[in-house]
Amino acid sequence: MHPSSHSALETLSHLIQTAQVDQAWQLCQSSLQTAPNDPELQVIWGYLQLDKGQAAEAAVAFQRALALGAQDPKLTRFLAQACRVQGDWQGVIHWENAYFDQVPEDLDALLRIGEAHLHLNAPGQALARFHKAVELAFKRGDFAGAAQTLQGVLQLFPGHPELRFLQAKLLLQQGQSAAAQALIAELYLAKVLPQKTAPSALHSAPPESVHVFGYEWEHHVAQLSYLLEKGVFAREQLPEYTALLAQWQALSEQFKGQNPFLCQEISGKGVALLKQPYYLPALPTFKALLHPDLDLAAVEAAFLGQNSGIVVLEPLLRPEVVAALYEYCLSATIWHQAYATGYLGCSWRDGFHPALLFQLAEELQTALPNIFKQHKLTHLWSFKCDQRGRGTGVHGDEAALNLNFWITPTAANLQPEAGGLIIYDKAAPADWSFNQYNQADQIPLIYDYLKRSQAQPHRIAYRQNRAVLFSSDLFHEADQLVFAPGFVNMRLNITLLFGTRPRHTHRHTHRHAKSKE
Repeated sequence: MHPSSHSALETLSHLIQTAQVDQAWQLCQSSLQTAPNDPELQVIWGYLQLDKGQAAEAAVAFQRALALGAQDPKLTRFLAQACRVQGDWQGVIHWENAYFDQVPEDLDALLRIGEAHLHLNAPGQALARFHKAVELAFKRGDFAGAAQTLQGVLQLFPGHPELRFLQAKLLLQQGQSAAAQALIAELYLAKVLPQKTAPSALHSAPPESVHVFGYEWEHHVAQLSYLLEKGVFAREQLPEYTALLAQWQALSEQFKGQNPFLCQEISGKGVALLKQPYYLPALPTFKALLHPDLDLAAVEAAFLGQNSGIVVLEPLLRPEVVAALYEYCLSATIWHQAYATGYLGCSWRDGFHPALLFQLAEELQTALPNIFKQHKLTHLWSFKCDQRGRGTGVHGDEAALNLNFWITPTAANLQPEAGGLIIYDKAAPADWSFNQYNQADQIPLIYDYLKRSQAQPHRIAYRQNRAVLFSSDLFHEADQLVFAPGFVNMRLNITLLFGTRPRHTHRHTHRHAKSKE
């Protein structure tokens, strides 16, 4: 700063704060004559120009301040405002993005960017920014802010499925689990082939092509065979589904001799339905889900007293509940997210949203109040592991708590002391991004961190109806898998996430997601 401009800046600041704009204008003009290269004076001069409605002149002053090395993030915000006054919506987008890069906690910047895209007749771009603003508010635990923003965005995009899904997540935070589950189910049903209609329109169409892993195709063939053997289809549907099975089996030559974990493009009649849900079984309802023998007091004492953030719950569910969930996972044709390491996944967005899992979340929150506290359900999914696969790699999840439980019969696990989960006593560093601690391409980095921090593993062996509850951003991975061959023996796990990951903390115990196990 020029020595002579210091007192002028103090006086200018006082004049602006006390609404003495004319005096501020005169002082700034005279100060710039003696210190034209003072970036702070240029910022104030631009601010005064903007206040008088002289947006073009203000932009020149702000740009000069930037060139002189001004660092204040508000400067890019002022430039965006100058562009707005001039109707320069591309300029608004540019400078608001620059401002958000510097001040990512100001989610209103995303709303202003979205508004600019609307002025440019780009509703898709606008929706993406609005959606991101709501998602970020949600992830940061600002549920009131997320709800307020979403209400305004829904007026612009009424009925949009992406926004309605966010609405369902907010309903969960408001304690309205049944309404949230019903909305998620409603959104999903639009994707499902009507169960009273045979799939002839799809599988008799001209040959198409899809990208499929070999093990994924094997699963879908085995699942359709299983459904036909169980007799789940109406009599008039049987010829169609029997023909569909034959068409899928005829694809075997395209997989012969290939690595089952290699994704390849295949073509032929019926291949579209390899990526299409066509059967969703109904689940019975239960008054209570948690097993009466589950020692809730011991669970809370272990989780809170050991300071490890890890506790086993066994038996978790009543036997009839486990049996119903297991049958549902065998029968529901929802397994269309395939991973190269040999497992199929399905989240609540893609068909895995049984009402009883929402009920389970509520029962756990009530039964274990000192663990769950204010943490509500934020995500759920299930994975099926191919017997030749490795399962999920090491990662952390974006939540406070992770409940992971297994439902394939214990006898399927041929290595009784393995097959479950390895949880390390180290959490993802607070300054790591979600991609750094969750994505497969970061696994070498995670192992290096675990080695350097001398992390110790906790190994929880596989058992049907055994659950592990742990602080969600503790690094964890599937243990060695040795399961009996056959469709009904694939390892099935279910994951529920609760709460949000705390920000700016390095503690790893009792901490507040495309995710993994």
